[in-house]
Formats: sequence, structure tokens, C-alpha cells
Amino acid sequence: MIASDFGAKTAKFITYISDVRGYPMPFSYGIVAEAIRSLGANRVGVEYDDRIFGAFHSPMQWGEFDRMKNDLSGIEFPDASDLLWELRLIKTQAEIECLKKAADITSEAFRRTFAEAKEGMREKEVAALFSSHMALLGADIPFRGKPGPSSLVILDANHPPGNPPIPTEKPLQKGDILHIDGGAIYKGYCSDFTRLGVVGEPTERQIGEWKKVRELVEENISRLKPGIQFKTMTCHFHGIGLDAVEAPFGGMVGKPVHGEWAVREGMAICVEQNNYLDTGEVFAYEDIAVVRKDGPEVITLADPGLQKIRAIE
Repeated sequence: MIASDFGAKTAKFITYISDVRGYPMPFSYGIVAEAIRSLGANRVGVEYDDRIFGAFHSPMQWGEFDRMKNDLSGIEFPDASDLLWELRLIKTQAEIECLKKAADITSEAFRRTFAEAKEGMREKEVAALFSSHMALLGADIPFRGKPGPSSLVILDANHPPGNPPIPTEKPLQKGDILHIDGGAIYKGYCSDFTRLGVVGEPTERQIGEWKKVRELVEENISRLKPGIQFKTMTCHFHGIGLDAVEAPFGGMVGKPVHGEWAVREGMAICVEQNNYLDTGEVFAYEDIAVVRKDGPEVITLADPGLQKIRAIE
């Protein structure tokens, strides 16, 4: 692993990689060239083009890369984009265990947060509860460039569409639907799913709208069997792993970016649905499933029910 001097010191604590090499800022290609020479490599695969999401995210500037290729004129640098994404798409059992642990941490954080939240508590206070519980339960803690929660959306479901989905100073009020979408990171692997709660007793209408999204998500998860094409999905989906959102990606309903791809054993898929009502309310549900030989294994074990948040009498 190659990182800046500062980042290299941190990397030795948060990765299993023993050979971590640091470089002084600003970056120059020399340390990478030295590593390639020391390995005796004659071909080095490079992610030239992220064909999954249509962008290139190289940490090395193109000018430095060109200078390195000229300096290492006897070495080939073929495009390994497809190979690298192939490795990311299919999770090993060790990776799946990390995903499960991240989901377990998040599930328990959901339970504790909904149990402690109450009417009058500000959205930011709920966010602090959720994040602190994940940290105390063993999630990776934000630290010198190390990530914390993979995502964090905590808000009452009456936020108008288009507003930033971040917790605010708004206090929870009786009848509010609290939407929590997020997850822990464990050993670099992400969790990302949604649970909803109602402040006080939910109305029959709220229960009915919530059931619609949950049943749609559960029905779509049941379709995740090897060989089925993703275009058969009728709600949003995306992969998950080292990033909270990875390929394959469903994008908008009816317009899956990777619709022609086939479901494969070893994929980890988030399936979610958000229904935006004319009332301004948003009803959402999301779970994570790992594709096994015989079908999906849901790894998000948090109570799937509509949670009740304590109201002040």
C-alpha cells in the first residue's frame, strides 16, 4: 500500500497490509515506480476507466502517470478495469462476514436509538444517538481519514423533496414519521439500510403506506436468485461492500443502469423503496441481501416493524 506519510501511519493501524509505504507531499510517481521495480513486475493492471459508473477516479494525476510509464518503458500497463470490478462484485465469505457484522451493529443501534428517542428530541440528537451506539458496538470510528457511518439520513418524513437529507434542529412531534437510513462500517465494509418509526401511535393510514413499501422490497428481494436479470426488479437496488453504493445499480425505477446484468451468487445487494406522497410524507424501507446458490439471504436483522417512538403525555 502506498499513501502519504501521514496516511501511511494510520493505514498500519486500520488495515491488514504489512507493507505500507509513505511518501512526502506533494505526490510524485517515484515511490510507485520503486514499488513496481521491487516486485519485479513486467505487467501492471490499471483501472483506466470506471465503466461501472462512467468515471475515472485515479489518485495519480495523468501527468505523473505518463512520466512513470516513460520511466518504466519496459513494463506494460494494460487496462484492468473489468477485472478489478469483477473482484468487487462477488464477495468472498470473509467479506460477507464483515458485511454481516456491520449489519448486526447497525441493527442493534437501530433498536437502542428507537428505544431512547422521544417526542421533543431534535433530529440532531437522534443522529448523535445512532452514531454513538454504532461506535460503542464496534463500528469503525471516523479517525484521521478513516470513514465512520457509511451513510446517515435522519429526518422526519415531512421534509419536502429536494431538501438536504440531513438531521436538523427540528424537534420530533407527535405523529412524525422518523426516517433513519444509514449504517456502520466494520473493517472497511459498509452497511446501509432503512427503518421507520412514528412518534406516538401510528395511524391506520401510516401503517398501510408503510406496509406497501415493505412488501414491495420483500417481494423484490425474493427475486434475487442466480441467473435472473436485474431489469426484472421493480424498485431501487444497488450493490454494497467497501462503498455504501456499488455496482450493480438500479437507479430509477424502470431505468436500471445495469438491468442487463444477471444476478450472481456472492453479490451483496441493497433493495429499497421510497414512496413520496402528496401530503409531503416519505415512506421508506430497505434491507440488504446476499445472493446464495439457492436464493437471497437477508443479513439485516433489525426489527422490520414500524417502530413506536415515545410520546410525551
